[in-house]
Amino acid sequence: MGEVGSSAGEHTASSRGLKVEPVNELTPRLVRRIQRDFPAYGAAEQVVAIVRAAGETERVQAAVVIWGHGDVARIRDAHDLALADWRDVLVRAGLADEDWAYRLDAELSGP
Repeated sequence: MGEVGSSAGEHTASSRGLKVEPVNELTPRLVRRIQRDFPAYGAAEQVVAIVRAAGETERVQAAVVIWGHGDVARIRDAHDLALADWRDVLVRAGLADEDWAYRLDAELSGP
């Protein structure tokens, strides 16, 4: 598999009409979750590019991945929602309540 976070994934996402600009690097645990959810060759790189552009915090980025449920179309939907109002993607992913940090840790812990 290519290097996660490479520009190849950014070009793929950009070619689909999404505004994809790297905002922040993803945390290692979030990258592991993406690799687990998107094991097909090249899929993780594409998702990393989309997620990086969706928000500036691990919480928002993770919400996009959690809502995605391993489906690139859902990742794109969550990306668009996060750009419109990041709070809505937190609600969809179950990261809007007071226990969000515990839920985030549970979602991003390895199997």
